[in-house]
Amino acid sequence: MFAAIYQIYLKRGQEKEYLQSWKIVSRYFTQNCGAIHSTIHQVEDGSWLIYSKWPNKKKKEKFWPQEKEKFEAVFLKFPKEIQLAIQTMQECKIPDMQKHVLHAKVIDFCVKNKDTKNLYC
Repeated sequence: MFAAIYQIYLKRGQEKEYLQSWKIVSRYFTQNCGAIHSTIHQVEDGSWLIYSKWPNKKKKEKFWPQEKEKFEAVFLKFPKEIQLAIQTMQECKIPDMQKHVLHAKVIDFCVKNKDTKNLYC
């Protein structure tokens, strides 16, 4: 498995709009593009940390390539609703503040919650 992790900064007052669009895009990628899971966290410093899990790097790069030119070509193939949501997400971010934290191979593990007895993988 493969994970892409990003740290972003949002314009003040645009958090709700970003999160609504992020949910649309994340749902699309998990239902139509093979993404396994995506999570967003608000960090104490005001930034946002996004974790996206994919079966492998090749699959992730097919739908969300790092290179701008490749992404622009892929973007045009998305449904209009997804294009609009991605554009909204871009507009909500503070320009030049996104950090591509890392790409990493995921070593799966499961943790059992002692209180709820649920298994989290």
